[in-house]
Amino acid sequence: MQLNLQADFNKFLAFNIDSFTHNDRNAIGGDKLKTILSLSPEVRTTEHIQLIFTLLRGNQSFEDYPYHTQILLCKCMIYQKYEARRIILKQGHPPSAFYIILAGTVLINVKETDPRTSKEFVRTVHQMSTGEAFGEIALIKNTTRTSTVVCKTNVELLVIVKEDFDIIIKEPLEKQREQHIDYCKQHDLFKDFPCDTFTNALNQFFYQYFKKDTIVVQNSRESNYLVVIKSGKCQVICDFKEPAHKEKMIAKQEGASSTATELEISFPLYVQRLKLQDAKKESRC
Repeated sequence: MQLNLQADFNKFLAFNIDSFTHNDRNAIGGDKLKTILSLSPEVRTTEHIQLIFTLLRGNQSFEDYPYHTQILLCKCMIYQKYEARRIILKQGHPPSAFYIILAGTVLINVKETDPRTSKEFVRTVHQMSTGEAFGEIALIKNTTRTSTVVCKTNVELLVIVKEDFDIIIKEPLEKQREQHIDYCKQHDLFKDFPCDTFTNALNQFFYQYFKKDTIVVQNSRESNYLVVIKSGKCQVICDFKEPAHKEKMIAKQEGASSTATELEISFPLYVQRLKLQDAKKESRC
Protein backbone atom coordinates (compact mmCIF):
# COMPACT_ATOMS: atom_id res chain seq x y z
CA MET A 1 0.00 0.00 0.00
CA GLN A 2 2.81 2.38 0.89
CA LEU A 3 4.51 1.72 -2.45
CA ASN A 4 1.26 2.44 -4.34
CA LEU A 5 0.73 5.71 -2.42
CA GLN A 6 4.30 6.75 -3.20
CA ALA A 7 3.77 6.00 -6.91
CA ASP A 8 0.54 8.03 -7.01
CA PHE A 9 2.21 10.88 -5.15
CA ASN A 10 5.08 10.99 -7.64
CA LYS A 11 2.64 11.49 -10.53
CA PHE A 12 1.65 14.91 -9.18
CA LEU A 13 5.21 16.18 -8.57
CA ALA A 14 6.42 18.93 -10.88
CA PHE A 15 10.05 17.81 -10.51
CA ASN A 16 12.08 14.61 -10.52
CA ILE A 17 12.31 13.43 -6.92
CA ASP A 18 15.42 11.37 -7.74
CA SER A 19 17.31 14.61 -8.22
CA PHE A 20 16.79 15.46 -4.55
CA THR A 21 17.25 12.02 -2.97
CA HIS A 22 20.17 9.66 -2.58
CA ASN A 23 20.12 7.08 -5.35
CA ASP A 24 22.11 3.95 -4.48
CA ARG A 25 21.72 2.58 -7.99
CA ASN A 26 24.30 5.05 -9.30
CA ALA A 27 26.54 4.88 -6.23
CA ILE A 28 29.38 2.85 -7.74
CA GLY A 29 30.41 2.41 -11.35
CA GLY A 30 27.27 3.69 -13.06
CA ASP A 31 26.17 2.74 -16.55
CA LYS A 32 29.75 2.31 -17.77
CA LEU A 33 30.34 -0.53 -15.29
CA LYS A 34 27.03 -2.21 -16.19
CA THR A 35 27.87 -2.06 -19.92
CA ILE A 36 31.24 -3.76 -19.43
CA LEU A 37 29.85 -6.39 -17.06
CA SER A 38 27.20 -7.23 -19.67
CA LEU A 39 30.01 -8.47 -21.91
CA SER A 40 30.71 -12.19 -21.77
CA PRO A 41 33.80 -12.91 -19.62
CA GLU A 42 35.40 -14.66 -22.62
CA VAL A 43 35.50 -11.45 -24.70
CA ARG A 44 36.67 -9.04 -21.98
CA THR A 45 40.00 -7.47 -22.76
CA THR A 46 42.74 -6.36 -20.37
CA GLU A 47 41.41 -2.81 -20.71
CA HIS A 48 37.92 -3.96 -19.74
CA ILE A 49 39.22 -5.79 -16.67
CA GLN A 50 41.29 -2.80 -15.57
CA LEU A 51 38.31 -0.49 -15.99
CA ILE A 52 36.04 -2.80 -13.96
CA PHE A 53 38.69 -2.85 -11.25
CA THR A 54 38.87 0.96 -11.24
CA LEU A 55 35.08 1.46 -11.21
CA LEU A 56 34.65 -0.92 -8.26
CA ARG A 57 36.84 1.15 -5.95
CA GLY A 58 34.76 1.99 -2.93
CA ASN A 59 32.89 -1.31 -2.79
CA GLN A 60 33.95 -2.61 0.61
CA SER A 61 33.41 -6.34 0.02
CA PHE A 62 35.32 -6.23 -3.26
CA GLU A 63 38.21 -4.28 -1.72
CA ASP A 64 38.50 -6.77 1.16
CA TYR A 65 40.13 -9.24 -1.25
CA PRO A 66 43.83 -9.10 -2.21
CA TYR A 67 44.73 -7.41 -5.49
CA HIS A 68 45.28 -10.62 -7.50
CA THR A 69 41.88 -11.98 -6.35
CA GLN A 70 40.18 -8.72 -7.34
CA ILE A 71 41.59 -9.00 -10.87
CA LEU A 72 40.36 -12.59 -11.20
CA LEU A 73 36.91 -11.54 -10.01
CA CYS A 74 36.83 -8.73 -12.57
CA LYS A 75 37.41 -11.31 -15.30
CA CYS A 76 34.40 -13.46 -14.44
CA MET A 77 31.79 -11.53 -12.42
CA ILE A 78 28.48 -10.71 -14.09
CA TYR A 79 25.82 -8.06 -13.49
CA GLN A 80 22.29 -8.85 -12.35
CA LYS A 81 19.35 -6.62 -11.39
CA TYR A 82 16.33 -7.50 -9.23
CA GLU A 83 13.18 -5.57 -8.41
CA ALA A 84 11.95 -4.97 -4.86
CA ARG A 85 10.36 -8.02 -3.17
CA ARG A 86 12.10 -10.47 -5.50
CA ILE A 87 13.74 -13.53 -3.91
CA ILE A 88 17.43 -13.84 -4.82
CA LEU A 89 18.13 -17.12 -3.03
CA LYS A 90 16.03 -19.41 -0.86
CA GLN A 91 16.73 -21.24 2.39
CA GLY A 92 17.29 -24.98 1.86
CA HIS A 93 18.25 -24.68 -1.83
CA PRO A 94 21.68 -25.73 -3.15
CA PRO A 95 24.08 -22.78 -3.70
CA SER A 96 24.87 -21.62 -7.21
CA ALA A 97 26.60 -18.25 -6.79
CA PHE A 98 28.22 -15.65 -4.54
CA TYR A 99 26.83 -12.09 -4.51
CA ILE A 100 28.28 -8.63 -3.87
CA ILE A 101 25.74 -5.82 -3.54
CA LEU A 102 26.48 -3.07 -6.04
CA ALA A 103 23.43 -1.01 -5.06
CA GLY A 104 20.26 -1.42 -3.03
CA THR A 105 19.20 -3.24 0.15
CA VAL A 106 18.27 -6.87 0.86
CA LEU A 107 16.66 -8.62 3.82
CA ILE A 108 18.05 -11.84 5.29
CA ASN A 109 15.11 -14.04 6.38
CA VAL A 110 15.23 -17.30 8.30
CA LYS A 111 12.41 -19.84 8.59
CA GLU A 112 11.88 -20.94 12.20
CA THR A 113 9.40 -23.02 14.19
CA ASP A 114 7.42 -21.69 17.14
CA PRO A 115 8.08 -24.15 20.02
CA ARG A 116 4.65 -23.43 21.52
CA THR A 117 2.51 -23.97 18.43
CA SER A 118 4.92 -25.95 16.19
CA LYS A 119 4.00 -23.55 13.37
CA GLU A 120 6.63 -22.21 11.02
CA PHE A 121 7.23 -18.48 10.64
CA VAL A 122 9.75 -16.25 8.88
CA ARG A 123 11.99 -13.89 10.86
CA THR A 124 14.18 -11.11 9.42
CA VAL A 125 17.56 -11.48 11.09
CA HIS A 126 19.65 -8.98 9.16
CA GLN A 127 19.66 -6.28 6.49
CA MET A 128 22.48 -5.76 3.98
CA SER A 129 23.20 -2.84 1.67
CA THR A 130 25.64 -1.51 -0.92
CA GLY A 131 29.16 -2.86 -0.47
CA GLU A 132 28.17 -5.97 1.50
CA ALA A 133 28.24 -9.58 0.28
CA PHE A 134 26.27 -12.77 0.87
CA GLY A 135 26.00 -16.38 -0.29
CA GLU A 136 29.52 -17.59 0.54
CA ILE A 137 28.71 -19.78 3.59
CA ALA A 138 26.89 -22.54 1.73
CA LEU A 139 29.51 -22.52 -1.05
CA ILE A 140 32.42 -22.88 1.37
CA LYS A 141 30.75 -25.48 3.62
CA ASN A 142 29.09 -27.44 0.76
CA THR A 143 25.66 -27.14 2.39
CA THR A 144 22.26 -25.80 1.37
CA ARG A 145 21.36 -22.15 1.82
CA THR A 146 21.00 -21.20 5.48
CA SER A 147 18.64 -18.27 4.82
CA THR A 148 16.41 -16.59 2.24
CA VAL A 149 17.50 -13.27 0.73
CA VAL A 150 14.76 -10.90 -0.44
CA CYS A 151 15.12 -7.51 -2.12
CA LYS A 152 13.89 -4.68 0.09
CA THR A 153 14.54 -2.17 -2.72
CA ASN A 154 15.60 -2.48 -6.33
CA VAL A 155 18.94 -4.27 -6.13
CA GLU A 156 21.97 -4.50 -8.41
CA LEU A 157 24.45 -7.31 -7.85
CA LEU A 158 27.88 -8.50 -8.86
CA VAL A 159 27.51 -12.26 -9.27
CA ILE A 160 30.28 -14.88 -9.15
CA VAL A 161 28.97 -18.33 -10.16
CA LYS A 162 29.91 -21.40 -8.11
CA GLU A 163 32.50 -22.74 -10.57
CA ASP A 164 34.44 -19.45 -10.55
CA PHE A 165 34.00 -19.04 -6.79
CA ASP A 166 35.52 -22.47 -6.15
CA ILE A 167 38.60 -21.71 -8.24
CA ILE A 168 39.19 -18.08 -7.23
CA ILE A 169 38.13 -18.06 -3.57
CA LYS A 170 37.32 -21.46 -2.06
CA GLU A 171 40.32 -23.54 -3.21
CA PRO A 172 42.90 -20.85 -2.33
CA LEU A 173 41.18 -20.42 1.07
CA GLU A 174 41.44 -24.14 1.81
CA LYS A 175 45.11 -24.22 0.80
CA GLN A 176 45.77 -21.05 2.77
CA ARG A 177 44.03 -22.54 5.80
CA GLU A 178 46.38 -25.54 5.79
CA GLN A 179 49.36 -23.19 5.64
CA HIS A 180 48.05 -21.18 8.61
CA ILE A 181 47.53 -24.34 10.65
CA ASP A 182 51.12 -25.41 9.91
CA TYR A 183 52.27 -21.93 10.95
CA CYS A 184 50.47 -22.28 14.30
CA LYS A 185 52.00 -25.71 14.88
CA GLN A 186 55.45 -24.12 14.68
CA HIS A 187 54.51 -21.21 16.97
CA ASP A 188 55.59 -21.47 20.62
CA LEU A 189 52.20 -20.20 21.77
CA PHE A 190 50.50 -23.29 20.29
CA LYS A 191 53.23 -25.77 21.16
CA ASP A 192 50.95 -27.99 23.27
CA PHE A 193 47.70 -27.12 21.53
CA PRO A 194 45.89 -29.61 19.23
CA CYS A 195 46.11 -27.39 16.13
CA ASP A 196 44.49 -30.04 13.91
CA THR A 197 41.16 -29.08 15.49
CA PHE A 198 41.39 -25.80 13.53
CA THR A 199 40.68 -27.69 10.29
CA ASN A 200 36.92 -27.83 10.78
CA ALA A 201 36.55 -24.74 12.97
CA LEU A 202 35.66 -22.37 10.13
CA ASN A 203 34.08 -19.72 12.36
CA GLN A 204 36.62 -19.97 15.17
CA PHE A 205 39.89 -20.07 13.22
CA PHE A 206 40.38 -17.90 10.15
CA TYR A 207 42.79 -15.62 8.34
CA GLN A 208 42.00 -11.97 7.71
CA TYR A 209 43.88 -9.33 5.74
CA PHE A 210 44.03 -5.78 7.11
CA LYS A 211 45.13 -2.70 5.21
CA LYS A 212 47.51 -0.18 6.72
CA ASP A 213 45.90 2.09 9.36
CA THR A 214 42.94 -0.30 9.77
CA ILE A 215 41.76 -1.09 13.31
CA VAL A 216 42.23 -4.80 14.04
CA VAL A 217 40.66 -4.90 17.52
CA GLN A 218 38.68 -1.96 18.86
CA ASN A 219 38.76 -3.08 22.49
CA SER A 220 40.89 -6.08 23.51
CA ARG A 221 38.86 -6.53 26.70
CA GLU A 222 35.74 -7.23 24.65
CA SER A 223 37.33 -9.29 21.86
CA ASN A 224 36.31 -12.96 21.60
CA TYR A 225 39.40 -13.88 19.61
CA LEU A 226 43.12 -14.31 20.13
CA VAL A 227 44.81 -12.47 17.23
CA VAL A 228 48.19 -13.71 15.96
CA ILE A 229 50.13 -11.38 13.64
CA LYS A 230 51.52 -13.50 10.83
CA SER A 231 53.16 -10.65 8.91
CA GLY A 232 53.42 -6.89 9.27
CA LYS A 233 53.41 -4.73 12.37
CA CYS A 234 50.69 -3.41 14.65
CA GLN A 235 50.52 -0.63 17.21
CA VAL A 236 48.83 -1.14 20.56
CA ILE A 237 47.15 2.13 21.55
CA CYS A 238 45.31 2.97 24.74
CA ASP A 239 44.14 6.00 26.70
CA PHE A 240 46.60 6.98 29.42
CA LYS A 241 46.16 9.49 32.19
CA GLU A 242 49.26 10.35 34.18
CA PRO A 243 48.73 9.98 37.97
CA ALA A 244 48.38 13.29 39.78
CA HIS A 245 50.08 12.06 42.99
CA LYS A 246 52.93 9.74 43.83
CA GLU A 247 50.57 7.60 45.90
CA LYS A 248 48.75 6.59 42.73
CA MET A 249 52.04 5.67 41.10
CA ILE A 250 53.01 3.52 44.07
CA ALA A 251 49.63 1.81 44.06
CA LYS A 252 50.06 1.10 40.39
CA GLN A 253 53.45 -0.51 41.00
CA GLU A 254 52.05 -2.62 43.82
CA GLY A 255 49.29 -3.82 41.52
CA ALA A 256 51.78 -5.02 38.91
CA SER A 257 52.13 -8.40 40.60
CA SER A 258 48.38 -9.07 40.34
CA THR A 259 48.50 -8.16 36.64
CA ALA A 260 51.32 -10.63 36.12
CA THR A 261 49.24 -13.30 37.82
CA GLU A 262 46.32 -12.64 35.45
CA LEU A 263 48.70 -12.87 32.51
CA GLU A 264 50.04 -16.20 33.72
CA ILE A 265 46.52 -17.56 34.07
CA SER A 266 45.40 -16.39 30.62
CA PHE A 267 48.57 -17.16 28.65
CA PRO A 268 50.73 -19.61 30.64
CA LEU A 269 52.79 -20.73 27.63
CA TYR A 270 53.54 -17.16 26.62
CA VAL A 271 54.63 -16.22 30.16
CA GLN A 272 56.78 -19.35 30.36
CA ARG A 273 58.51 -18.39 27.12
CA LEU A 274 59.23 -14.89 28.49
CA LYS A 275 60.76 -16.41 31.62
CA LEU A 276 62.97 -18.70 29.53
CA GLN A 277 64.12 -15.76 27.45
CA ASP A 278 64.99 -13.79 30.60
CA ALA A 279 66.86 -16.79 32.00
CA LYS A 280 68.95 -17.05 28.82
CA LYS A 281 69.81 -13.35 28.99
CA GLU A 282 70.94 -13.69 32.62
CA SER A 283 73.07 -16.74 31.81
CA ARG A 284 74.84 -14.80 29.07
CA CYS A 285 75.68 -12.02 31.49
